[in-house]
Amino acid sequence: GADTISFGSSLAGETIVLSDEILISDDVTITGLGADQLTLDGNGDSRIFNIDDSLSESEIIVELSGLTLSNGFAIDGGAILNYENLTITDCIVSGNSASNSFFHAGGGIYSAAGSLTVSGSLFSGNSGYSGGGIATVNTMLTVTHSTFSGNTAQEGGGINFESPYQNDIYTASVTSCRFLQNNVTGNGAGILFEHGQASVSNSIFTGNISDRVGGGIANYWTTLFVENSTFHQNYARVYGGGISNGGIFSSEGGGDLTLLSSTLSENSTVNNGGGYYSNYGLTRIFNSTLSGNSTLHSGGGINVGRPIYVDTYSAPNVEGPAELEIFNSTITGNTANHRSGIYTIYQIEVTNSIIAGNPADESYPQNSDKITATSSIIQDSIESLLDPVLRDNGGTTKTHALLPLSAAINAGDNSTASNAGLINDQRGIGFPRIFDGIVDIGAFESQSLHFLVDSTLDTDDGNYSAGNLSLREAIKLSNESASVDTITFDASLFDQTLLLYNELVITDDVTIIGHGAAHLTLSGDGTRRLFRIDDGDAETSISVELSDFTLANGFAYYNSGGAFTIWNHCPFPMSCLQTIRPAFYMAGLFSVPAT
Repeated sequence: GADTISFGSSLAGETIVLSDEILISDDVTITGLGADQLTLDGNGDSRIFNIDDSLSESEIIVELSGLTLSNGFAIDGGAILNYENLTITDCIVSGNSASNSFFHAGGGIYSAAGSLTVSGSLFSGNSGYSGGGIATVNTMLTVTHSTFSGNTAQEGGGINFESPYQNDIYTASVTSCRFLQNNVTGNGAGILFEHGQASVSNSIFTGNISDRVGGGIANYWTTLFVENSTFHQNYARVYGGGISNGGIFSSEGGGDLTLLSSTLSENSTVNNGGGYYSNYGLTRIFNSTLSGNSTLHSGGGINVGRPIYVDTYSAPNVEGPAELEIFNSTITGNTANHRSGIYTIYQIEVTNSIIAGNPADESYPQNSDKITATSSIIQDSIESLLDPVLRDNGGTTKTHALLPLSAAINAGDNSTASNAGLINDQRGIGFPRIFDGIVDIGAFESQSLHFLVDSTLDTDDGNYSAGNLSLREAIKLSNESASVDTITFDASLFDQTLLLYNELVITDDVTIIGHGAAHLTLSGDGTRRLFRIDDGDAETSISVELSDFTLANGFAYYNSGGAFTIWNHCPFPMSCLQTIRPAFYMAGLFSVPAT
């Protein structure tokens, strides 16, 4: 029957050492005291659970939770061998190993049938030939909110998923997971997918190392969808530091991959495709960023169609056809000795995208010449185009923001973005893909702008790079934008005084926030007003909010404020102090309400 097994509180903090595996052949729920409170130990020479009712026409249901499974050892499935429907919740699977030298070992878990559902669990320090953490074949796999760290294998350091050859019956879903510092001597340090259908969403791959291909993910013949995920500082010695896609050992069919709203950054490889490599199948990239990836050979950001020359004993190596389509994406800061941005031997299509600032050897341009570009910016420099720093601009993945007055703003093709189904930019909900009527080029859509003043100088020289944006320039850029903007001040301006040599004119909605009245001062030279707030239209009014700074040494003649002249709506906060030389008729503040 469907029984429940639990543990007495007296076992809290204890380890149960097993002398042999536990066979489960009927429905059961086993509830531990918490993974940090109860451990089942295989003693280094025994698997922990064998889940099998020995009936191919039926599948039992087994649920495990609140346990640590460690030190298990077997030919397949060091901790668990599963042929049924298994759910694992809030468990730790650590330090297990499988000895199968050429098959789906599964250091932590090997599932050969049924289904495997994992949530809230940690797989660490497990080892096996395929699937250091988990190996599956003929299994429906679902993994959520789990971490795979420090697992090792020949193939698939964290997870190895396989469906029967050219069979899409079985699926894998990986959501909100982390793959950290897993290692393989073969392919797919984070995950290896072979055949079937798979999806990865809201997940992070960092510090994984492959001695062959796919530092983050290696994909062979699988229809793979990757969304809202980050691949950062992964390494593959041969191909695809971040992701490798394609049929390496066969000329029959290739894996199709869709990359949506994801970031591949600082991944590296020795040979080809520092960020992404594909030698077979169709790749479609939407709303994504490839930044700072590197290779010693070709395609620092992307390499498509380069033949692979490894493991030729298995089957002929292939180089295509590999196809690539890129929509509203940003490819910048990647390096290679040959084609630092994109290398391809096939014609590819690039739409509404930025490929810029990818330094390359002087003998070669940053991209191959087989690129058909529509409404895109492809150039050597990112000056005045992009923020050179990949940073958190909102959403789940990092992006390169467009600089104020960037040539990419309102320069894309709306119909292409709409036809591609792009509702938001890379950052997701709250960041609409088309803002101010026309889509921007690249993964980032410029919206309500946030200007960070990081210079004490009162200049307007058009240099808006890091360390050079003055308050005057920030206000000018805000006046020119169509959105309600915010201006703040860099931490380097804490306890500083900004000396103004002429009035600052505000003509559009803006919020300016200082470091606090005691820690930031805007000072005139005693001969001029500090702010004039006026949109120049008697029929309309703008909204201006100023807070958290001191206004000092302003001066104006006649019926004008020494600190302000206001011809529109401006709530004057108590958090702005005034030390103002009086005007002849009015001190500090002069306001004419908008009508």
